[in-house]
Amino acid sequence: SSNNLDVNGSIFESLTFMLHAYSQRFISISSLFHKSYLLFPLNLSRSISIHTHKTHTTKSHQTFVTHDELREFFDHILQQCNTVQQCKHVHTQVVVTGMYRSAFLAAQLVSVYARFGLVIHARKVFDEIPFEGLSNMLLWNSILRASVSNGYYEEGLKLYDKMRKLGVWADGFTLPLVIKACAVMGGLNLCKNVHSHVLQMGFQNHLHVVNELPNPVTWTSLLSSHARCGQNEETVELFGVMRMRGIGATAEVLAVVLSVCADMVAVGRGKVIHGYVIKGGFENYLFVKNALIYMYGKCGDVKYAQNLFLEMETKNLVSWNALITSHAESGLCDEAFAIFSQLETSDDCPMIRPNVISWSAVIDGFASKGQGEESLKLFRQMQLAKVMATCVTISSVLSICAELAALNLGREIHGHVVRALMDSNILVGNGLINMYTKCGSFEEAHLVDPCTPSRTGSGPMRKILLAPKDLNFVGYTYKNFEAIKGLHKSFDLKRSTSPKRLSTNSIHSDSALDYSTDDMDTKLCASSEDTMSQ
Repeated sequence: SSNNLDVNGSIFESLTFMLHAYSQRFISISSLFHKSYLLFPLNLSRSISIHTHKTHTTKSHQTFVTHDELREFFDHILQQCNTVQQCKHVHTQVVVTGMYRSAFLAAQLVSVYARFGLVIHARKVFDEIPFEGLSNMLLWNSILRASVSNGYYEEGLKLYDKMRKLGVWADGFTLPLVIKACAVMGGLNLCKNVHSHVLQMGFQNHLHVVNELPNPVTWTSLLSSHARCGQNEETVELFGVMRMRGIGATAEVLAVVLSVCADMVAVGRGKVIHGYVIKGGFENYLFVKNALIYMYGKCGDVKYAQNLFLEMETKNLVSWNALITSHAESGLCDEAFAIFSQLETSDDCPMIRPNVISWSAVIDGFASKGQGEESLKLFRQMQLAKVMATCVTISSVLSICAELAALNLGREIHGHVVRALMDSNILVGNGLINMYTKCGSFEEAHLVDPCTPSRTGSGPMRKILLAPKDLNFVGYTYKNFEAIKGLHKSFDLKRSTSPKRLSTNSIHSDSALDYSTDDMDTKLCASSEDTMSQ
């Protein structure tokens, strides 16, 4: 790095005179560098020190440097920085000489810090700029580039919003950065707003802006964001816009649209996308083939999904789960279990074994066909296999307990729910209420209520007010609803005499809930065995 900063003697001399002259107007730069010569590489510091000494002794050169000359000096030094330490040393000199007020130098410092990935340091430089310097477009572009290029997309969008509120208009270098951040963050309204800014300011034909807008990577992020938010129709429409603009679809884009077609149960659209897959030569992409299996299976064409699966030379767990789920959701429980069993014992894929998605699919499949006993048996095996249940799995098993009136097993699961911190999940909470109510234990059903969060998922914990539509969702009857309403009316009186709160110890002392989570497998197995034998 010292070689990069090495300059000839004439430049050293002129820089020394510049610094010495500046010291006459502000502070003694010569003594500053003499005291802290280590702030620059050794050869430069030593040369400056030598020439500074000569300047002090001869006093024949008494020139004064301008603000612009000093700014150019620091700009030159910053361009030569190859390490973080060098950048920090130059930054110190900029602050000491008062040049930190220069928006131009601040932009240079931001760029150098960003080059080393020090976004926090870059933002500190930006924040210290006086208000009058915030009209500098170079400074805004530097901090935006520092944020976006280092993955701080949300921060970049906030900076863009602040810039517009201050009346600073974007240029052709600003908008590509903002468009990139929008593509990653998603949000249809946000993307539309930025697009309108492009049109309003006349940058629709600007080379940098136009190159960013049709970027396939950007479109992939945009479609994925809409799909994750459940905006299925909007995702399909955006794909159509992408095709109309002549932008070639990538394998990633096609996989996203296939998953959306599956969620919409739109087999016709799915087949059209399948045509694009074949035309683009993406048939052998593993994640695309998985998406095709999922789409056809979700749309009820299980046979075709199975054919696609059998054609695959390489399969992963997603492939197996897609096929298992396809059969289970189509009511083909025995076939789903056969595939599941094949996955458990397959020698072709010894490293691939069922996960919680595989187990939940077959458990829920048997439950939906009214084969609750078989579901509980599988749940017991899942616990013995040390596979951690999710809220969806627990909800399914609680529904089975409700149908079979398996109160003891339901209590055991409730204890596990509390210890696993699942009691705040509304799906699990409704499942517990459903289970206790159908088992005739209205008191315990009522105790679940205060611990269930609001439907918005935010704010203080409050009691869910049950309505007929809620009861339909969890499988209640109207008669059960009338019973619950009676409990609600007397709830305040009961709380004043017996202020119970749901906890591990308050869920029936005869349920033996004082065991650890590690013992959950044994207890659940024992309870489900008792239920099965009844």
